[in-house]
Amino acid sequence: MKKASKSKLEALGALTNETIALSHRLRAVAEEVHQDGTVTAGMRGVMNSLEQRGPQTVPQMARARPVSRQHIQTIVNGLRA
Repeated sequence: MKKASKSKLEALGALTNETIALSHRLRAVAEEVHQDGTVTAGMRGVMNSLEQRGPQTVPQMARARPVSRQHIQTIVNGLRA
């Protein structure tokens, strides 16, 4: 492997590791901030999706995520209640 390629690969690995660590930290902070509420992370995700993409059907939201339509339907039902 060329020295430049190895250096780029190492930099990509470091960036990936930092991104994963940041993702975990952000999730932990969000859970801490919202710990006393009744709105779950899934509910916040659905509301965020609606805010960013506008009105969507449950199947449309499910296709945009790696989850089932039934899972999104359960979240939407909770939000409606």
